[in-house]
Formats: sequence, C-alpha cells, structure tokens
Amino acid sequence: LIGLLAWTTPALGFFMQTNHIPQAPRAVGDAVRSMADAHPGLDNPDAQGLVHDSENRPAATSDWKIEDGTLKFGNFEVVSGLHRRANLDQWDANCAFVNISLDSAQSDVDVALGRMHCQKFLAIVRQKLWWMVPCWGTKPGQMFSDASFLLLKLGPNAFAAVLPVVHGSFRASVHGSPHPKNQDELFLRLSSGDPAVRCSRFPATIALA
Repeated sequence: LIGLLAWTTPALGFFMQTNHIPQAPRAVGDAVRSMADAHPGLDNPDAQGLVHDSENRPAATSDWKIEDGTLKFGNFEVVSGLHRRANLDQWDANCAFVNISLDSAQSDVDVALGRMHCQKFLAIVRQKLWWMVPCWGTKPGQMFSDASFLLLKLGPNAFAAVLPVVHGSFRASVHGSPHPKNQDELFLRLSSGDPAVRCSRFPATIALA
C-alpha cells in the first residue's frame, strides 16, 4: 500500500497539472460504501444468480447516461459502440454502475465494451501479482496490463473515474488491446478464479463517477 501511494501521488499531480484534485474518486468510494451498507449480502451472493436489489431504493439520476449506444458523462462521450447488453444502474447523483449480461455462464471472460474517448488517462495497472503501478496515455491500447482504476480527462476541468469492482465471487478489471487496429477498444475482464464458479449476469461490474 505504501508503495502504491508513493507511485500514485506524484502521478496524480503530473496528470492533473494542478493542485485541485477532482471529487470523482471520492464519489465512487462513497457510493460503493453506501451500496455495501444498503445490501450487506452483496459480499457473498449466489454465484449463479447475483441478486441486485435496486427496487428497494429510490430512483436516482446522475450525469451518466447511455444514448444511441454511447456511454456519456454529461455531453462528453466516454465509450461509443457500447456492448449491446451493457446498461447503467443509477446509484445516486454522483455515481452509476455498469451491469452486463452474457449469452452463457462464464468463469473468466473478456468483454469488448466499446471505443473509449478521452484527452488522456491515468490508470493503475497490475505489474506483478501483488504490485500495481501508474500508467499514462490517450488510448486503452497503451495500458500494458489490466487496470483496477482509471481517471479520465474528458475536457477542460472535466474528469471521470472508472473503478472496476469486486462483486460476489467475481473480480472486474479493464484493459486495452495490443493490436494497432484496436487501440481505442476498451475491454472488461470478469473472473471468478474458479472454473466451477460461473455466471451470465453481472449486476455491478464498474462504478462510474
């Protein structure tokens, strides 16, 4: 943890080029904590039928939306050509969760989400099994490994946080493609780590803020 903070703190300063740190990462953390508090059973749901009890809380709206197959934050395009079975669950005014369903149950799968758009990004990517390092770029293909956090600069003073989450028995991460023709493509990786633990419906894969 100390090593990660040592790497990340100067990286954020370089990425932002300002002393002002956006509130997006804090909003994601608050939303994830409130989700866990509201649904204490989410840390151990049935692997074959992950229950997401969104009916028991009031409807919410945020700046995140899907229009014509494009994931947007306000007027900014974030992911175009979005996977046809990806949807948003608005959690509160600051945060939304991406849910996705597949044609068949899987224990380890890569899903092409669509083409990511940003001016530049800061990612925290896996270098070794227990070690994460920062990575900068403008396209997902510049991420050399799977990422557990993305901070996107969408425009002047406009930032968005993308946080893959652990939900039930599955861990999510995002990554790009090394192929030159697919540099803009953002992939979502869902893995249980156990071939016997499979699922086709994932109610919470990525937190957005």
